[in-house]
Amino acid sequence: MNVGSLVRTADISTLSAFLLLLFGPLPVAVAGAWSTMFLRRQPELFWSVISLIVTLYWVACQLMLATVLAGVGYFTLPAALVGEGLLLITGGVWVRQVTNHRRWHGGTAAEMPSMPSPLLWLSLCLIALLLLGNLVVQPVTDYDSLYYHLPFMANLHATGQLTAQSVAPVVAWYPYGWEALCTLFLLPTDSDIFVAIPNLIAWGVFGIGAYVVARRLGAMRSAALAAVLCLLTLPLVLDQLNSLRIDLALAALFMAGVAVVTMALPRGDAVVATAEERNEFPVYFLLMLLVMALLPAIKTSGIVYSALLILFWLLGNWWAGHPILPLRQRPPWLPTLLLSAVVATTSFWYLRNWFIYANPLGTVEVRVGAWLLFPGSTTSATVQQTTLATLFQFTDPLHRQLYLTQIWQQGNLALLGLALFALLTLFQLFRAPAHRTLLAVLGGTALLLLLYWTTPYSGDDGSFGYQLNGPWVGQAMRFALPALGMLAVLAALGASGMMKSTYGEPLVVGVALTLALATVAQRSTLYLLASIFIVLLMPVYGLLRKRLWRQVQPTWLQHRELIVALSVLTVALLFIGFPVVEDLRQQRRLQAYGTLPTLVDELTVPGATVAALHSHQSYLANGQTLRRQVVQMPTHFADPPALQSWLRDNEITLLIVGPLRPEWQNNPALDWLDAPDAPYALRYDGFPDHPRLYSVQVE
Repeated sequence: MNVGSLVRTADISTLSAFLLLLFGPLPVAVAGAWSTMFLRRQPELFWSVISLIVTLYWVACQLMLATVLAGVGYFTLPAALVGEGLLLITGGVWVRQVTNHRRWHGGTAAEMPSMPSPLLWLSLCLIALLLLGNLVVQPVTDYDSLYYHLPFMANLHATGQLTAQSVAPVVAWYPYGWEALCTLFLLPTDSDIFVAIPNLIAWGVFGIGAYVVARRLGAMRSAALAAVLCLLTLPLVLDQLNSLRIDLALAALFMAGVAVVTMALPRGDAVVATAEERNEFPVYFLLMLLVMALLPAIKTSGIVYSALLILFWLLGNWWAGHPILPLRQRPPWLPTLLLSAVVATTSFWYLRNWFIYANPLGTVEVRVGAWLLFPGSTTSATVQQTTLATLFQFTDPLHRQLYLTQIWQQGNLALLGLALFALLTLFQLFRAPAHRTLLAVLGGTALLLLLYWTTPYSGDDGSFGYQLNGPWVGQAMRFALPALGMLAVLAALGASGMMKSTYGEPLVVGVALTLALATVAQRSTLYLLASIFIVLLMPVYGLLRKRLWRQVQPTWLQHRELIVALSVLTVALLFIGFPVVEDLRQQRRLQAYGTLPTLVDELTVPGATVAALHSHQSYLANGQTLRRQVVQMPTHFADPPALQSWLRDNEITLLIVGPLRPEWQNNPALDWLDAPDAPYALRYDGFPDHPRLYSVQVE
């Protein structure tokens, strides 16, 4: 039996399109990274830094392409493939040009690291593979994703353009840059099987960013890896992967920006920039500006985090005796061009709000003191009332108990590891009270925690009467992800101080592995088995590590045949395994969503419009193939004829309702749907967990 007989014909074109969408921007990203970095020779950080920069360029290219296609109304698979093809060809030409003018600095052999470091890398890689499998098999089920993230994406996929009624009005003004990027991965399969792949990339960037920051500030390799392992296995972090919430992407890009800022700082104890470092300033400055341009396209609070990056840049370079702005050097043209394009595409979301609401922030009132900059239906006082700073009472024991309970649920043993390592910095500060690096990281962590504490909706959204509610506070802790990234840096610095003792390194690595794997193992039996497998690999690696390092490390990049063979094998496994994965996901979708999406496909034709009333699961009405448009209908009608008139005017044949929140249950339109003589037929009753589906027969 050959490979071709194992692969369905339709899957060849589908997966080929997916691979082009995934790797199309890669040559541009490699060319950008190669042409702008890295004059400093730091073999121990080379792969981490270049991975970070390549991913930043990849995100920038994908977000720019997705926003342009959505903005012009041509968000289709052919248009996306043309765009990716142009990026692929252009990037290939640029790679050839830059490699002819800049020598490769990453092929030198490094000293064999101590045994614990590769164990930590191995653990992270195996966890990443496990997470990848979970992403493509397990459907998305969280409230926010089904309420507005996935509906936006499904309607963009179905119509090829931005539609005003695709999401509820209360969230219609959000920037949807990350969602548009993820929607690219809906196009090849007409399903959501690959939709969360960008989240796994963000997960990696989050860890690499924290690692680079810690290493640049003086943390030892094993200490930085131990802290990153604890960070990336936090339940709060893992829960963001199989979700379309954008907080992990925001935190990842922010930590990447902080990493860029630290790379601009002088090495060692130097306070005067060398000529080589001055030449690099334009590169780092442009990269920081690129991150600053990406953050607001993902989330409105990205504006604040962009301002923080500027603050970190100014304070860091002032403290190090560097020039604040690199105005005398000529910036590289490729990142400058990409930066300009990203700024333009990010501005699209806020200009759209300006034209629709006369306010770049949509419906949110913007004030500076008593000065009203932009009016909005959501007042500043209302927004402030949703924050933990307003709702949390430190003197209330119930509040303290509630919050500590949620900290444990969202952090578990992995957070305990970060906290223990971070506390070690207190001993270092006791011995050296003027330790500038520790003081700077402590200050940055405190500032980010304060920002989380004052973030809108960190305490409540009004659903609980502006009172603290445990589940809400727990899920809203995702707003603290940037602060947790800085906490990991602090933990790495604290653990580094401990590793100076004889048994410090094995102790730190052992604690990190134990706590992180114990946290992961609690998620499911599969995660438990994976954790046991990682533990069993440790003695095997200990026996073989010297032989593997001597044979592979010095020249592994020169074994082109091996790299090509591994790449071909990976692609072959993708093509062969895709039908199995697709069937598994279909089974999981049926368990999670019920038969409603299948029923929608049976009752409508592709391109049909389905109406949603009081539903935070309207995504299910897009059907299995995501070829139906779902519009959010008005919630109030004067009488039954007015409701029927609206449905008739919009050519609605199916109507999805609920699940109902308490404040929605008194709408009289709900009673009209079930009236004996009403022109509606109940086709699916998923209450209380899933929606109801009505067929509409109005003339």
